[in-house]
Amino acid sequence: MRLPSLTIYRQYFRETKKRALPILAAGLLPIAIPMLSLLLGQYLGNYIAVGSLLDTVQKFPFRSFDEHTIALNCKILFLNWVILSAFWLPLLLILRRTRTATLIFISVYLSLVLINALKVKYRSEPIFPWDIELAIQMLPLAKSYLFSPGLFHALALITIFVILWVKIGIRQVSLSRSQSISSIVLCIFCWGDLLYVTTVIGPNEHITHSRNIEDPLVNITWSPIQNLNVNLLPLMLAMNVHLMNTHVPSDYAGNSQKLFSRKINYSDAPTEPVAELPDIVILLSESFFNLNHFSSLHFNVAPTPSFDREEARYGASVITPAFGGGTANVEFEILTGLRTALLPNGSIPYMQYIDKEVPTSLPNYLKTLGYETVAIHPFDGSFWKRDQVYPLIGIDRFIDKSNFENAPTRGPFVKDSALAQKILEELDSASKKPKFIFAASMENHGNYVDPNRYDTRLIHSLNAPTQEMQTVLDNYAEGMHDADQSFAALTNAVRHRSRPTLFVFFGDHLSIPLYMMEDAGLVSSDYFDLLTSKDRRTIHTVQAALISNLDSIRWPDRRFQMNNMAPEILRAAGIPMSPYWHLINAASSEFPVHIYGYLEDASGRVIPSSDVTQSSYMHTMRLLTYDLLFGDQHLVKHLNGDSQPIYAKTAAVASKD
Repeated sequence: MRLPSLTIYRQYFRETKKRALPILAAGLLPIAIPMLSLLLGQYLGNYIAVGSLLDTVQKFPFRSFDEHTIALNCKILFLNWVILSAFWLPLLLILRRTRTATLIFISVYLSLVLINALKVKYRSEPIFPWDIELAIQMLPLAKSYLFSPGLFHALALITIFVILWVKIGIRQVSLSRSQSISSIVLCIFCWGDLLYVTTVIGPNEHITHSRNIEDPLVNITWSPIQNLNVNLLPLMLAMNVHLMNTHVPSDYAGNSQKLFSRKINYSDAPTEPVAELPDIVILLSESFFNLNHFSSLHFNVAPTPSFDREEARYGASVITPAFGGGTANVEFEILTGLRTALLPNGSIPYMQYIDKEVPTSLPNYLKTLGYETVAIHPFDGSFWKRDQVYPLIGIDRFIDKSNFENAPTRGPFVKDSALAQKILEELDSASKKPKFIFAASMENHGNYVDPNRYDTRLIHSLNAPTQEMQTVLDNYAEGMHDADQSFAALTNAVRHRSRPTLFVFFGDHLSIPLYMMEDAGLVSSDYFDLLTSKDRRTIHTVQAALISNLDSIRWPDRRFQMNNMAPEILRAAGIPMSPYWHLINAASSEFPVHIYGYLEDASGRVIPSSDVTQSSYMHTMRLLTYDLLFGDQHLVKHLNGDSQPIYAKTAAVASKD
């Protein structure tokens, strides 16, 4: 039998190649274009950050990928491709011209990347979904920056590459019927995944099980730059879309202030101002929790002996919106009186919402009474955007880590004793004005799993169920012991001051991982969604002490939420409250506890959130929250302005004299 000649095989191969390549190219087009856009965007963003074209090209464009597992990196790349495809495919289906759609899509995405890179460079934060007006704001900046020689050449090279690749690699063809159908199916899949990202992954609701999680996909809301570097721009934007879910209350109007005027009750207000306004020190002690409240945990030495002695007489149980982290939300509730449960789940108001003055904040109100306001935090001032937020809420001076250059450290952070010393220096500084000092410590901040965190330890856990928990409890209790010593030093100093002084000390949240708490029998489950009401009460209750050199001062209530701490302090000291803080106190008294997934009424009964939708409490808090953060502030200005009771104005004059 005669075999076919090689010429026939060559001719068959050429015909197959001629037919198959366009089909293969058309099939890969929906996949390739979003991924190519992502890659080009990474190079462009990295170039603006680095400033050297050669270094940018030589370096791996996904800089953070070497810090995580291959599985997580693949998941991040896949989700970024899904998000870009969700916008690329509809464009392709609408235009039905591959080359035109490609040029438009890549150009639009690279423009977004450019705006983001410029914002990072000049404002040290990435763009957010609500930055619609940012393009207009950035035009003058972009105009001046684009004409720098380096970036101009980089953009020119990228533009030439894209045009050549499109001209050579993509034919201007219409989609066939089969290609259209496959693109529609893929588009539906991508939009389904995008919906999952925005509603589940964005609020971090997918992390309900805390055991054995390695490199979870997390919306890193507390560090936007890290969020950008780890999750990349498309995924970061999609995960933050849910934070835009703020609705205008139906009755939000200029005459709503009349409603609040009728609601305010001044029956508990002092008719005369206090003789001398006291200095007020609020110390948020990082992760402080009195472990004696867990009877099943035992240590060789009591971690917090000084606090233990004071708690029985001067202590209170405080409901915190945070667990394991989220200090900024605790600060937000204390200083504004609002509750984070009224905001989108996962939001951090410091990071997303506070971009204008908060006239009713506790520091701003105290300033109307003549107080000097100071914040102290021995860490980077930009963390949680404190350096930008504090001036807006009425802090005159912010003392951050730059003022602790020679301060001693223990573990990775500045010692609590150094913070206590700085507080005392501020209290004793020459000033005729009363002082308001808001301080947040740093020494006991995680990570607690490092067995070498401390060179020496005084505290050791005696019955930890695992070696990992042993390390965590040892480090955690050691940090609290140092905090307790600082508490004792400040308590002693306050009690010996001649000037009236209030000292409030409390922890912002409990920081033992949930699965370790289950192993130790402290909670019933390591799934957040399966926690009982008792479990939620346990993990969201911290302890606070109110110390003063005035014997008559005690907590008016022994259990309250963080947002009502300011009224509790003002009432305890006999300091007049503004109408705004009266309203916060009244609403909080109606429902003393309201955090995500958990709500209690005045009798301590746990009730579903749906049962209070039409309540006076919900109506009041929703209006105040929207007005203060998103509206024109006509309500809070009314509550903070001319309607202020005469005794508050009298106190302000008295303090200045």
